[in-house]
Amino acid sequence: MCGPTCTKTQCVMNGARQQQLFEDFWSTGDYNIQNGILYALIRRESPEKQTTGQPSRRQSTFTYFLPNEEGIMLDVCKATFIAVLGVSTGRVQTIQAKISTGRLLISDGRSGHENRPNTVPQQVRDDILEHINSFPSELSHYTRNVIEYHLK
Repeated sequence: MCGPTCTKTQCVMNGARQQQLFEDFWSTGDYNIQNGILYALIRRESPEKQTTGQPSRRQSTFTYFLPNEEGIMLDVCKATFIAVLGVSTGRVQTIQAKISTGRLLISDGRSGHENRPNTVPQQVRDDILEHINSFPSELSHYTRNVIEYHLK
């Protein structure tokens, strides 16, 4: 997960715990809820060290947390955070950008709309299927494993 230069000792966790965190995260099934979880597990802090000389461009640093079996938040590196949760770097960067600007996490606007003017009603679909099935059909000789019928 993390590289040889990682100095955080909490990055090492057993495989069962990693799998549980991964499954818990993805079992939500909702992109917005997942973003809320990521938002809660990433914190923005001031840099611990300032270099001498010219002022640094770095205004803040991000720390990543994952809960252990007892629910205590462990400080982990970014590579471990991404690997355990199975998210992309870009998704984490998007959350970081929202945290940096101080924006509240709101839904991203994907789906959720009911403006499908050309949707065929379910009753009409059922009537069409019933009409198609009313035609005489015979067993297809092309497939042996799957029973298929073709129109005569």
